[in-house]
Amino acid sequence: VTLVARNLAGRNQIACGTMSRRPGDSAAPSPSQLLAVLGGGAALGLGYLLHRTVAMLSTATKALEETRDVLQTSIRQESRPEFRPKLVSSKTVPPAEGEEEDEKTKTWKLVLTGGPCAGKSTAIASVKNFLQNRGYFVVTVSEAATFLHNNGIDFYPGEPLLYQKTISSTQRDHENRIFRFAERYAKLEGTQAVVLCDRGLQDGRSYCSWEEWRHVLRAIDLPEDEEEIKKRYSAVFHLVTAADGAEDHYTKTSKEGKQIRDEGPEQAAALDRKLQQAWRGHSHHRIIYNRGSFQDKIADLQSSIAQFLGLPETRRMPSRFQLNSLPKSYPAGLRNLSEAVFTKTYVNVPNPHRMKRDKEGGTVMFVRERKQESRGRNHVAEIRSYVIKTIHLEGPKEVENQRALSRREYEDYRRLIDETRHIIKQRRIQFFLDERFYEIVEYLGPSEHKGLLLCNIHQKANSEGHMAKATVPSFLDVKGTTRIALCIAWHYGLGLGMLGVNDEECVVPCVGA
Repeated sequence: VTLVARNLAGRNQIACGTMSRRPGDSAAPSPSQLLAVLGGGAALGLGYLLHRTVAMLSTATKALEETRDVLQTSIRQESRPEFRPKLVSSKTVPPAEGEEEDEKTKTWKLVLTGGPCAGKSTAIASVKNFLQNRGYFVVTVSEAATFLHNNGIDFYPGEPLLYQKTISSTQRDHENRIFRFAERYAKLEGTQAVVLCDRGLQDGRSYCSWEEWRHVLRAIDLPEDEEEIKKRYSAVFHLVTAADGAEDHYTKTSKEGKQIRDEGPEQAAALDRKLQQAWRGHSHHRIIYNRGSFQDKIADLQSSIAQFLGLPETRRMPSRFQLNSLPKSYPAGLRNLSEAVFTKTYVNVPNPHRMKRDKEGGTVMFVRERKQESRGRNHVAEIRSYVIKTIHLEGPKEVENQRALSRREYEDYRRLIDETRHIIKQRRIQFFLDERFYEIVEYLGPSEHKGLLLCNIHQKANSEGHMAKATVPSFLDVKGTTRIALCIAWHYGLGLGMLGVNDEECVVPCVGA
């Protein structure tokens, strides 16, 4: 400070005025002079900061005005028809420059729809597992109405169409993003992808008059031509409500007694017919009726989807063999080769009084994790999915229900583990060859059954009888057992019975499916 003061005093320049210096004065400034210098410097510094602040605010104001102009221009452009969101068609994204469209990386968009109590939740979980086992990358689009309800949005009487607008716009946005992801993933991984939609946009037509539906479409920038909306999807599979053909199984409440739907049987059947009418005209519209048991209905759905995708139609019940070792190599011509690790954990049934530990009937429940590796050019990632499956035995019949779980739900169920049962861990290798579907199952746990190798071979649907050992391809090293009977999960969990229909006295313990 003294040096600055001397410098300023020597030049006779200070902020508060001009200070003269006589020859006899002291070289050092007096306290009053020093204070004057400091005060003047502070005033200069504050003035400079204020000047810079004003300049910066002025620059920021100009930038904000320019941004406002750009946004206003963008909004005006997007309001024009040519800038409105476009529908994603059922075809894959156009290939990039230098890249050819390949049938091997096609993405299929499938809608599963139907009236109340049609079994969609179980169907979607079953179909997802069915297609994953056959080498497809499978993702799902959850029902928009359920998504909104779980987040506090329901029908609003004050503006009846507001809810339908919200449902349709949410469905469109979710589908667009998932469609694009699946298409890109399929191209990068060199695989085929399937998107399973829990209902589609055209379902909304069943809840509106024609004029109301046109108003909804205009409000959310969708084309009023319904054929354009239908072309968005590769195929539509309609599961008929239980109120039409399986009336005894129609219910308005869950097994826990919670009300899950408002429609009575007659209303459900009428709504089901409206949904069928709404989708009529789609080039691949399939109706899955209630014929036989619910398992027959799921089998019909899987068969219909397999036929649409061009997969060989195979018998539901396979021929099962025990192997000495895993194949050292595979022949040419394999299709849809996939490998995954399954972990099945039996859990305690929430209603213990319904459990009967005998051969007459009862309920068994388990959760299952499916873990599959995705190998890219520069990475290895794991894809995991989770389901819960409930099997209720009514004498010789099985009634199965399953649904997809989140990771958190899966972990919550795992805390209910049934300590009396084994955790089953398997590696499954699956593929098609010569119009047959093969599934090689290697048991990784429990420890006493580790290394057990089984092979399930699903023959063509029109084949008759059990597959003979002599017809098994030579790359499979079949053990002495030529047939191993299928046991239900009830017996696996309790350890009842043996896998033992054979002709060479080789019996395999019943440990899991």
